[in-house]
Amino acid sequence: MPMWPQSGVRVLRLGAILVVAVLAVTGCARDFLNGPLQGHRSNAELLPVPANAQPADPGEPYIVMSFSGGGVRATGFSYAVLDELSRVPDRSGRTFADMVRIISSASGGSVTAAWFGLKGTEGLKDLRDNFIARDNMWAMESQIFNPVTLGKLAGPSYSRVDVLRNRLDDALFHHATFADMYGRRGTPLVLLNATDMARGEVFTFRASSFDNLCSNLADFPLAAGVAASAAFPVLLTPVSLKNWSRTGCPVDPYPPSIRSAVSSITARAASRRAT
Repeated sequence: MPMWPQSGVRVLRLGAILVVAVLAVTGCARDFLNGPLQGHRSNAELLPVPANAQPADPGEPYIVMSFSGGGVRATGFSYAVLDELSRVPDRSGRTFADMVRIISSASGGSVTAAWFGLKGTEGLKDLRDNFIARDNMWAMESQIFNPVTLGKLAGPSYSRVDVLRNRLDDALFHHATFADMYGRRGTPLVLLNATDMARGEVFTFRASSFDNLCSNLADFPLAAGVAASAAFPVLLTPVSLKNWSRTGCPVDPYPPSIRSAVSSITARAASRRAT
């Protein structure tokens, strides 16, 4: 009876393991990262506008910043701007970085925006050391060609953008959510901008956008929002969001001004019928 070489046995075992892994993940349904909005009328109840973004004293600086894309170079450039602002104090002893009220960002700039929103000036050194100065492409390539990752990529619940999301979590965010970012005292209003691939429009990770999906922004992972903003077409797959509005959405689609006008018109019409 012929015997397989020991090395051949190892190869066959590894191949069997990979086949089992692929079959396991291909049987899974797509897992959406955004959950439904439950028990609240809107995301504004969960994530009110940060106090730092509210109208300030007219004598105080009100700094609004926009961070553009361009990969890790954009991350480094926006980091350098914030780092310089953190070295400039005002009359009260606060720095100009503390006076940043709103940040709108895209792509590589969203890494800095989300991290600054989560950690403030105290976290700038970690951004430089743990992300900007690291070889992130090598780390992502190593993860992509890992047999476990290859097995996940064969199924519907994991795609190339998840590799970027996991890298951002491992290096920086450690599974922090939008609630964690907006829970920090002094955080600015951070607007991470991505593209709605179905409509070709800007999609901003903010309360009203998630209200339209009847979805909970507070529990959404920050790394996923950054990955969606940084997802370069073709190279990276888009982040998929589920529209929960057909599951009994508690969100009123009309703003208070329209609700008030409709109520007033309805009341007048009822009064006329009564007379």
